[in-house]
Amino acid sequence: MHCTPLKSKQCLDAFNERSTRLCDCVNTLEKKVETAEVDICELNIQLDESQMMCVVMIDAIVLLLDLKKEIEAMRLQLRILQRVVDNGQATTQEYVPRLKILEPRTYGGVRDAKEVENFLFAMEQYFLAANIEDETRRITIVTMYLGGDAKLWW
Repeated sequence: MHCTPLKSKQCLDAFNERSTRLCDCVNTLEKKVETAEVDICELNIQLDESQMMCVVMIDAIVLLLDLKKEIEAMRLQLRILQRVVDNGQATTQEYVPRLKILEPRTYGGVRDAKEVENFLFAMEQYFLAANIEDETRRITIVTMYLGGDAKLWW
């Protein structure tokens, strides 16, 4: 190939123009990379802050769950106390000296109406004095005072 000075000049000018455009593109890309690096740094900072906020929120949720359990326990206690108050069991008890309660005599199975009536009356008085109101307990206690043939009847 034969090179003339005019063609060489045109080739050189074309090369310079391409080189200038390439430099401009490289400069533009460098600016974009710098901007991207700044953006990435800011995003990393935001990510760290978000992660810290997540930890704080998880701690707050755990605290709220603990508080919820405590509130439920307190509600249960309140319901129990309300039942006690409604049943009149919350009255303050004055000091009452304990009396010795005489135990009833054993019923041996004598087939005498008066004897049976006296035994039943004595048991009823014993239950009143001992403040025994539960029927199941009363029956159990009565069987303890049966003797002789009466125990066999039970």
